[in-house]
Amino acid sequence: MTKVGEEGALARVKIGDKYGFINRAGEFVIKPQIDFAGSFSEGLARVNIGGKKGFINPSGEIVIMPQFDYAGEFTEGLARVRIGGQIGFINPTGEIVIKPQFN
Repeated sequence: MTKVGEEGALARVKIGDKYGFINRAGEFVIKPQIDFAGSFSEGLARVNIGGKKGFINPSGEIVIMPQFDYAGEFTEGLARVRIGGQIGFINPTGEIVIKPQFN
């Protein structure tokens, strides 16, 4: 289980080839419809939709559009992303705070 603020805990589940999330009662909060989902970190979970990475909130809403070749979990308010082979960092609103410039 992954702690998600006041939302309680959500667990990532995979059914067939799709990922979703359930609450402690075993009820789907986010139905299995995502190509890949990481665990929630700082209120957001990495998702892979159509080959690009983005982030969803605990309600399953896309809050950072899938646009990255790679995305890491949020840690201390930043997530590592790769665009065109270069690494940079975004904040929880999806704003690039460190321009992709590293290998």
